[in-house]
Amino acid sequence: MDIDGRRIHVRRQVQHGKLQTPKDDESRVVPIVGALLPILTEWKLATGGAGQLFRPAHGKRGGRPGAPARFLGLHTVHAHLRKALKACGLPETLTLYHCTRHTFASQWVMGGGSIEQLRLILGHSSVTTTERYAHLRTDLFRPSDLQAISVDLSRPAGAVLDLAAHRAEKSTDGCGLGADASEELSENVVSGGNS
Repeated sequence: MDIDGRRIHVRRQVQHGKLQTPKDDESRVVPIVGALLPILTEWKLATGGAGQLFRPAHGKRGGRPGAPARFLGLHTVHAHLRKALKACGLPETLTLYHCTRHTFASQWVMGGGSIEQLRLILGHSSVTTTERYAHLRTDLFRPSDLQAISVDLSRPAGAVLDLAAHRAEKSTDGCGLGADASEELSENVVSGGNS
């Protein structure tokens, strides 16, 4: 971990209580975001940057004879997650994945972060997997995209067409309007005219 450079080199992961290589055996570098920086800075000052960030509440429990517990058990993490969700008034059915990895990815995208950078952070082999978060981008549509079709649909001085009255008529054009009303509506929209 490089606090000054604000990055973490992820080389290992804990899975099923065992230290293993990350998915696909590939390490990756992830940023230390602003919200996490003070927590890691305090931890480094207190420990010199060695040891666990989250220590088991009872260090002598778990593990095996001659090999003490090294990681928080998943049941402990889930118990604390349920307490946190309850305290926040959130559904206790949210999973650890939703509250951590999924939330981070969503916040990254909504904050304007790059999809390609997010792919690297999450360790996805293809940006296609990461693009599931793209719909959350606030800049998904540029202002110029919103003006791509310039048709004036306003009719300030025009009469309002009573669509309900025409629904009862037998439609000859398949859109629920009588033929006359449909033609009138089409002409006004295309020409931008007021009738």
